[in-house]
Amino acid sequence: MALEWARNIKTQPDLETALDINEVNIIELLEQIRILQKEKRKLERDNDVLFFELQNWKPQEPEKRRKGGLDLDSDDE
Repeated sequence: MALEWARNIKTQPDLETALDINEVNIIELLEQIRILQKEKRKLERDNDVLFFELQNWKPQEPEKRRKGGLDLDSDDE
């Protein structure tokens, strides 16, 4: 991308046009940097939330089975 921009600027007939093109390219790059920074912050927040949830996660206790006996609440009749 930068090489293409450099070639485009080099082919301009006057310095003023080349500087305008360069300014536009810099503004586009700054906008891309801002977008990437926002995405990075969002990913960091998501990572923090997942880490917090993982730290507080406990496996479910298996159901305790009774040995023998009848289940009076069962509708298997």
